[in-house]
Amino acid sequence: MPTISIIVPVHNAEDTLERCVESILAQTHGDLDIILIDDGSSDISGAMCDAYAEFDARVRAVHTSNLGLSAARNLGVESALKRGSELIAFADADDFMEPDMLEELLKELDSQSADIAQCGYRIEGLRKARDEIAPKAAYDTMGAIAALMEESIKAAIWNKLYRSRIFDNLRFPEGRVFEEIATTHLMLLECRKIVSIPYIGYHYVMREGSITHTISMKNLSDFWTAHKERFDCLTRKDQSLLSANHENILAQETASAASRVLRWSFSCGTEERTKHARTFSEISDFTKNDLIIYDTSHWPVHLKATLAIARNMSTPTLAIAYLFNQVFIRLFPGKSWNRF
Repeated sequence: MPTISIIVPVHNAEDTLERCVESILAQTHGDLDIILIDDGSSDISGAMCDAYAEFDARVRAVHTSNLGLSAARNLGVESALKRGSELIAFADADDFMEPDMLEELLKELDSQSADIAQCGYRIEGLRKARDEIAPKAAYDTMGAIAALMEESIKAAIWNKLYRSRIFDNLRFPEGRVFEEIATTHLMLLECRKIVSIPYIGYHYVMREGSITHTISMKNLSDFWTAHKERFDCLTRKDQSLLSANHENILAQETASAASRVLRWSFSCGTEERTKHARTFSEISDFTKNDLIIYDTSHWPVHLKATLAIARNMSTPTLAIAYLFNQVFIRLFPGKSWNRF
């Protein structure tokens, strides 16, 4: 039975950590290496990690200063590789797994000789719970990149099981959020085969004040950087990873990321925007240079309007973009592009 290392970054998670860890200990796949990375917690999370490590030999506790989510995950990856684990999975300390999640993913991974297996997940917490159902499918590398563009494969790390070799030369970008957008495509490029099953195995719990749902200029800049890095990687002229249609989808998603940054940035204040002047310069260059080769005629009106503003970047135009955003939030409150 192969060992699965499950990496759980922990930061001030005393209220949710027990449910998360207990759901992993209850997995029907028994050969587990549970790595709890206490990322400089100021509550009793670190002590809870130590208690679990003392209670169950399958649990290891690692303590570090507050380095951030990506750095904590990287520490876990390095620990798993050093241990010689064949497989790696991830969980966030707010979330939890169904008892047979890892067994189901491993079954599909082995039967298909695949490198990554993904399942569906349930989003719960702030809004009404909803299921993200994964398709029953198998992809080669290019098919997986196309599925990522179509969102059949999600840019989420915790609903998947990975062959550990994928991480031999791959780490998460430290000091940034939205790291999964910046790395999922890189993981897929390391694979020969990726499989997907229509099974809800993971519970993603949204909560108030979580990092990726907090609007700040730093987060907006990280959001843009992740999308732009993915765009640059997948549209390199020395490779042919995407069809014309999927490349257009990627261009629209990247433009949508730029649009969201512009529409929300005015609420962050002049000083914060000045610190991140490079982000606005990159977005302006992207709209002027990269987008000119794509057919944008079918793109949503709100997106084209915001990008038109981006070509003349200034404080007044950002104010217009922000007001434009507020109007659309009130007119169409349920639309996903109104949320950061």
